[in-house]
Amino acid sequence: MVNIDSTTGAVQLVPAAGASLPALELTLVQAAVQRAVLRAGQVKAAQTAALEAARNAYLADAAAHGIVYTAAELKAVIGHDGMPHVSALTPKTPSSDPAVIAQAKAQLQAQQVAAEQARAQAQQAAQQAAKAAQQAAAQLIVQATPDQLAALKSAAVQSLHAAATQKNLQYASIDVSFDAQGNMTPRLGAASWIDVPVTAAGGQPLKLPTLSADDVLAAQLAAAQVVTDARHRAADSAAAQAQAERVKAVQSAKDAAAVAAVAGEASVSTTPRAPTAIASVQGPVQVGTASLTNRGQLKATQDLRVDVTALNNQRIVSAGTLADVVADAVHNEAGGQITAQGKLRAHANNVVNAGTIGAGEVALTAGHGLLNRGTIDAQGTLEVHATHLVNGVTGATDVTRAQLRGALVDLVADQRFSNRSEIVGTDALSITTAKFANAHTGQIYGRNATTLNLTQAAYQNQGVIASDGQASLYVPGALNLNGTALAPTTGADGLLTLKAAGDITFEHGLQSAGDVLLQSGSSINNRSHVVAGGRLGAVGQHIVNEADGLMWAGQQVDLIGVQSIRNEHNAQIIAAGSGDGTDGDVNLQSLSVTNDLGTVQAARDLNVDAVKLTNAARLTGSVTSGGQETSQGDTSIGEGYTLFGPSRYDNYRLSIGIDSLDSDLDVNQGMLQAGRDVNLNQGKDAQGRALYGAASATNHGQVLAGGDVNVTGDLNNVGLTQTVTLADYLKRPAAISLTVTDSAASFSPAEPAIRQPVRAARLCVRVRGAVV
Repeated sequence: MVNIDSTTGAVQLVPAAGASLPALELTLVQAAVQRAVLRAGQVKAAQTAALEAARNAYLADAAAHGIVYTAAELKAVIGHDGMPHVSALTPKTPSSDPAVIAQAKAQLQAQQVAAEQARAQAQQAAQQAAKAAQQAAAQLIVQATPDQLAALKSAAVQSLHAAATQKNLQYASIDVSFDAQGNMTPRLGAASWIDVPVTAAGGQPLKLPTLSADDVLAAQLAAAQVVTDARHRAADSAAAQAQAERVKAVQSAKDAAAVAAVAGEASVSTTPRAPTAIASVQGPVQVGTASLTNRGQLKATQDLRVDVTALNNQRIVSAGTLADVVADAVHNEAGGQITAQGKLRAHANNVVNAGTIGAGEVALTAGHGLLNRGTIDAQGTLEVHATHLVNGVTGATDVTRAQLRGALVDLVADQRFSNRSEIVGTDALSITTAKFANAHTGQIYGRNATTLNLTQAAYQNQGVIASDGQASLYVPGALNLNGTALAPTTGADGLLTLKAAGDITFEHGLQSAGDVLLQSGSSINNRSHVVAGGRLGAVGQHIVNEADGLMWAGQQVDLIGVQSIRNEHNAQIIAAGSGDGTDGDVNLQSLSVTNDLGTVQAARDLNVDAVKLTNAARLTGSVTSGGQETSQGDTSIGEGYTLFGPSRYDNYRLSIGIDSLDSDLDVNQGMLQAGRDVNLNQGKDAQGRALYGAASATNHGQVLAGGDVNVTGDLNNVGLTQTVTLADYLKRPAAISLTVTDSAASFSPAEPAIRQPVRAARLCVRVRGAVV
């Protein structure tokens, strides 16, 4: 660890437990830390100093020309060139009179002396005030209780962190400690000392910019404020308790109606067997009891506070301005109404609503769970925070559907969120939960924005999640959109964002009328279709459009696969374009881009930037021998040779079949096609350099462009062939036929006896084998 003294900026090396310091000179470490911190900030301080110097130089130059300005008469700014610029708001006429010039210089010197004196006095007063504030804060910190120490430390660290952030100072760690007198000492850990800069003139490293004394004092005051706030809360609690005791002293269950009639304020306290109806009350109403069952009407023209162990409401509970319900359990039965014209707050361990809960704004907190079978409606903001949140009931047969509705809807379910009915945000809707389930009857809709944030990789959607504007889904692990997990959808002008820390896999497919953006910390695998009516963008380590997959955009396709992009057999990546020539590009960027018998098609330009680009093709089928007899004839061998008598001869006929080659080859080719230009490795970075320096492209398929084909790097453009060598050809099986005829032989079907011996009566020999 490298620590920085908060006052002097001195650097100290502190080894970790069990570790030893490297053999580095302290000055190098100091200088390295200095560079890291200087690079992170202090620009504003430098600009302020530059403006002050420029303003003083301007005043001195003006005095040299007989002109005296005050600071208020000058305008000093940092220009676009990064330099200070000073000008007079109302320019004055210079003078060459030596007396005037001398007088101007004297006035300027007097102004500077007065300003310096005022600055010194202000600084002294500030120091005295800071010292007094520091002493007062220390006294409060000494009086802190043990359970407040952690809050003290947290408040001080947060204050220091905020000051460092405002000044663009970066630290690896910020910590504080308090001594017995309440004085605070900050400890700042440096962010880095990787770089070793050149030290200042004379070989001494410059001191590091660090937090000011005012920053340290503000942190100590923040810590002291924790004690002050705790005392105020204790005082308020004691006052509230005293007030509650006074109210209870004058309450009487037998005289509730009479007390309720008191003008301006009414207070009702009931026994566990509460009255079935409480009349309307003029003014604020407070109800406190063990349990309250309301079968009538409980109304207040102003504020209404119900603080009970259990509330069972069967009829009407309403308030004019504010309704505040605190209970361990709240059960609003069918037909029951809990309403307020202003804001309604409810804090309970369990909330079951089968009736209506409504107000201008609604804030419900359920420590364990909220089950809504009715309607919760807010004209403005609807906030619900529960451990388990269930909207709608499985197997419900009633006509009225459960509904959560508001302009801005913010739902937080720490463990489980389940929806089987309707949730509507007329402006925007946000859901945060660990486990998300939306049944096939569920409808979740945020008009301008729908946001789903999951804290666990547990997403299941069979229903509808939609927005006319933007929709986003975040999963901390893998996101598998199978047949029972549908993605949200957006309108034509909306953006759908799916973000996952792990893989994103499309088993069932995705369709959205607007733009679609996919962001994965690992791989994006499309096994079905991803269709965007607008633009389609995807970013991941690997992007795979599997066999027969479709990635289609009505306007533009942008795919960035850090490691690889694959478009497999019969898969398609298409940018259709709007038809007016303003879009229709396909942009692919990766270390490796492979189009394996697929199609990449752009209505306008196709831009591919990769270290290795492969557009593959494949031959299927075989080359075979037909075995045709192509040479034959009669050959007389030993003609006139007598075997048993004169005029006898043998006739030999030899036939050799020479193979012909037959093929049933099919060629499957990958296709890269653009309506205008095809650009391979033409992309540039911010400095105008090629994105990938040593790039190569291998094309076995088709590259088709309506315009130009521009290639940077090595291009291997070659078709596919299947060859048969001469040796292999001659080794193939061939047909050989040898026929020998003896002229002296005869055979008569009518006479089974042969008149003369037969030496060879049409002897045929067929040989199958290699011809050598």
